[in-house]
Amino acid sequence: MAKGNKKPPECIKCKYALALFMIGGVWMLTRRPPDETDVPIGGTLDAAKVAIGEESIPAKQLSKPAAKALPQAAPLRKAPAPVAAAAAAGTKARWSPAEIVSYMEAHPSRAYFAHLFSKGGFRSGIEVGVADGRFSEHMLLAGKPSFWTLVEPFPNDALISRYPPAGEGELNAEQKAYRADRAKQPKELAKASWHDRGLDKGTTMNIFRHFSTDSAVIEGIPKGSVDFVYLDGAHDYKNVKKELEPYWQMLRVGGVLAGHDYQNHGDKPLDCKGCEDIPRARVYTEHGAKHGKKAGGTAANMNKVVKAVQEWVSEEHPEVPLHHTMETFTRESLAADGLDYDLVITNTFNPSWYFIKET
Repeated sequence: MAKGNKKPPECIKCKYALALFMIGGVWMLTRRPPDETDVPIGGTLDAAKVAIGEESIPAKQLSKPAAKALPQAAPLRKAPAPVAAAAAAGTKARWSPAEIVSYMEAHPSRAYFAHLFSKGGFRSGIEVGVADGRFSEHMLLAGKPSFWTLVEPFPNDALISRYPPAGEGELNAEQKAYRADRAKQPKELAKASWHDRGLDKGTTMNIFRHFSTDSAVIEGIPKGSVDFVYLDGAHDYKNVKKELEPYWQMLRVGGVLAGHDYQNHGDKPLDCKGCEDIPRARVYTEHGAKHGKKAGGTAANMNKVVKAVQEWVSEEHPEVPLHHTMETFTRESLAADGLDYDLVITNTFNPSWYFIKET
């Protein structure tokens, strides 16, 4: 080989430097800003806010010591979208609308709404029309929500025995009249309160002693702050229809709005998604017969509830499908899933309607 064509000696350090330079260039070209599926591992999604209950307060509104104590955001790593959403909410991944429908179709009883919390990642719920408090007790036992709110304008002795704060404070004239009217009726008091039995452990509870559409309730519960609402207070057309939209607005995306007494005696349905299949009324339950209902008699027609629900969704949210339970449970079927029949049963086997807020 001629002297002028001789290759220079190879430089190991140069080769490594070149390789590192090339890798760095590719990384810079493919790097993208973080999106909603990026979660901080061991930090917070937004160091400018701090969670208080279900809400967030800007750090600038906190005292200086509190603001300084906010954790710094940790380096971002890519996480699957459901996991990221769960991390943002501080809980496990929530069921999708399709998963909720699939589960409820396989378990067609309102008792299984509790599993939206214990299995499906829901955290906060409201029951409107609490009566004795048996269904809320079921939700506390089987669902273990982080936040549970009662809306009951007329707390009775049975509810107060379960949740003493329901009886605290002065009563207005209507509430006094109601208490006096019910004073001589048989009482089914709890032997111990929810707190004494440890049922409220890990649950922040609250009660509004107001009607469902009172401004104290509607303005007191922020829009987009709740995972689940169960309406079982009003059963007349006017008030059921009036309360639907405000409580729908309270739901987070992915949340469920549900209510009791979805049946009639064969009345014609409206033209809306899922509205054609209205359950027929069945005979009163044994529990109903013990509480003054006619043994073997057919439950009263609840078409006023059906009409209000179907009209509301037709007029306000025609894209949202209506679903309902069937209440074909037995004591044995509930016991097989660890659920208490005596907390779930009512005077009727009336199904529940429900909607899922997908957007």
